[in-house]
Amino acid sequence: MDTWDAVKAERTDLYELLAGLTPQQWDTQSLCSEWRVRDAVAHLIRGTQVKMGGFMVGMARNGFNFNKSMAKDALAVGSTPIEQVLADFQSIISSQAKFPMATPLNVLTDTVVHQQDVRRPLGMARAVPEEQAIAVADGLKKTGFPFGTKKRIAGLRLTATDADWSTGDGPEVSGSLEALVMAMANRPAALADLKGEGLDTLAARM
Repeated sequence: MDTWDAVKAERTDLYELLAGLTPQQWDTQSLCSEWRVRDAVAHLIRGTQVKMGGFMVGMARNGFNFNKSMAKDALAVGSTPIEQVLADFQSIISSQAKFPMATPLNVLTDTVVHQQDVRRPLGMARAVPEEQAIAVADGLKKTGFPFGTKKRIAGLRLTATDADWSTGDGPEVSGSLEALVMAMANRPAALADLKGEGLDTLAARM
């Protein structure tokens, strides 16, 4: 799998969804506690625009709190007219620009997770293409910051029921690969789609 091709495919899929949303749907609360749909999309746009200098300025203004800085930045961009947010997102579909220190896989992970952050509350969830979902899951299981996945899934076995993917040892948590990815990315809403003796432990770590 070419990671940038996968990023483009994810962005294209999301753009097609966004182009048909009503103003009310754009203002729907996403799975990210501080962001509406429009703010989550704004975050994806900003990921292609922020340079190291701007990143450090934003961090300094927010007490070097990464999550706070990202949240405020997305809210500022998301407050612009919907038509502008949509046009700006369309303009970055093929972009290979990335956030300082990010890898192409980081970009893919961010895009996959935030697309589902948008789709799930709108009742428009979908199965992430298997190759992309496996790449994201394999990357997430090793990560600490910012998702905290490595610690969250320690001592558990995660098993996909719709793909040839599993990881870890211990009490099992099983379900669709999409739901596992979202749980690994600290989205409690995905827990309803999972089962197994390790589910309570996973839930307690969110």
